This record gives sequence, structure tokens and C-alpha cells, in this order.
Amino acid sequence: RPPAYYPTGMDLQFPPAGDSALLQQHRISLQEQSAELLCLAAGDSYPLVVRLEALTEQAAEEGRQLEQLEPGGPLPEWAQAQSTYAKLCRDEEGRWRLQILKQKIWVAGISYELQE
Repeated sequence: RPPAYYPTGMDLQFPPAGDSALLQQHRISLQEQSAELLCLAAGDSYPLVVRLEALTEQAAEEGRQLEQLEPGGPLPEWAQAQSTYAKLCRDEEGRWRLQILKQKIWVAGISYELQE
């Protein structure tokens, strides 16, 4: 799926105002995807991964841009990221919900797994 770019700031909404095409590109349809596969996580295999990337202040000063990164590719030290690994599951009432399995952050080329 294509990346979504945002300016620096807090409380940003997805999709950005007026970008309904981006929402359609990132929507998960259970009619198009196997619900069984979206519920299965084993080992280092996760059905849903959301990765947020940001530039370090130094990288921004050097003129680097997130568009230089390959989506899902390795991160250079001038980029930081937070990855959320998740799967879908049904609750007691049969509604779909997202279950977060783990989160990692990448800072200066080093990965840290977040703990509760």
C-alpha cells in the first residue's frame, strides 16, 4: 500500500482531511482478504503491521526526506520508526477488534521492543 505522509505535529487524523482516496487504499476488506489469515500470527509472522516513520532533527536539517525511504525497507540511522504488530480477532459478542501483539521502536539504527 502507498505510504501516507504527514507534517510534523500532534493529534493528526487518518486520513488527512479531504483525502478519501488514501482511506480506500488502506482499508482492509474482509470480503477481499481472508479473515482466517488476518487472525493468524505465529513466530515472526504477523498479519498486520503498521510502521510510523519520522526524521531525526539532524536529518531534516540535512534536507533528507521520508520519500527517500523504501516502504517497509531497512531504516538508515537518520530515520526513526515505531512498528505495531497486530492481528484481528473476534470479541465475546462476535465483533472484530484489533489485538496488538508487540510494538518496536527504531532509534539510531537500534531496535527496542516496548514493554507494558
